[in-house]
Amino acid sequence: MTRRSFEIRATAEHAGRRLDVVIAEAGNGLTRSQVKTLISKGLVSIGGAPATKAGLLLEAGQRVTVAIPAIAQLDLTPQDVGIHIIHEDEDLAVVEKPAGISVHPSDTEKQATMVHGLLHKLKSLSSIGGTARPGIVHRIDKGTSGILVVTKTDAAHLGLSRQFKEHTIDRRYQALVYGDLNKSKAGSSGRIETFFGRSPTDRKKMTGKLAEGRRAVTHWKVLEPLGGLTLVECRLGTGRTHQIRVHLSELGFPLVGDPTYCDNERKARALAKNQAALARVCQGVGRQLLHANYLGFTHPITGRQLMFESPLPADFQAVLDAAR
Repeated sequence: MTRRSFEIRATAEHAGRRLDVVIAEAGNGLTRSQVKTLISKGLVSIGGAPATKAGLLLEAGQRVTVAIPAIAQLDLTPQDVGIHIIHEDEDLAVVEKPAGISVHPSDTEKQATMVHGLLHKLKSLSSIGGTARPGIVHRIDKGTSGILVVTKTDAAHLGLSRQFKEHTIDRRYQALVYGDLNKSKAGSSGRIETFFGRSPTDRKKMTGKLAEGRRAVTHWKVLEPLGGLTLVECRLGTGRTHQIRVHLSELGFPLVGDPTYCDNERKARALAKNQAALARVCQGVGRQLLHANYLGFTHPITGRQLMFESPLPADFQAVLDAAR
């Protein structure tokens, strides 16, 4: 399957403007986020050389070439993936996502996703997200469990998207981290605000240690110290990819089981000096212990204030019980 490409010849009006902005405004249906992804994959070039930065300022006369990969055909056959519906009305549904399931299919995710489960469970889904993301307004990581709101109509999708963009939706998570936050310099609660984006040294990771980028805000507080572990509540001020996982890891308290931002085996061995039984439980954790336990928002059609809670899943609860 071939990919398509298009070319932009930078004019005097383009001079001094960001590369990603100029491409996104070229009328080819790409968002700035999608353009940045293409740049990171080496699919955008200037004068034949791969572009390295989305924020590169163009000069008049430069030739920009953008290659767009062909979209693979996705199998969207409805499947039962264990979704539990907390609430459903004519416009939206609030559901619980199990850990280990991606929210939507992609070129790299070939297994059944939440989208397959939603197509199985619900009679209608909004279309604004496209054929691969019907009903999807926001996401949580594959290894994270908890609450998602999905939309059944385009009007509800637009209304909720506006609330997410304005950061007015109350999203809270419970996380189990290595270390005793109460005894640290960070104290029992705090606010983390950083510039956030993809790591310059590892493109599979995100980081909050950038000199510039998108702002990321996480509010956190200790719920329960557990002698070597801490149960933490995090409330999102923004919703960046891997935000809680990165912020807590870079604070010095990585999530138990996090495959990307925590050396789980090394942390468990350190814990074993005092709590061998708990260390063995932590070593067996197969995903980051992060659960989206609370979601509050304004119904985009009726204007009602809605609030939903989700209990910890069994794997998370088992480690918590062992720690207690």
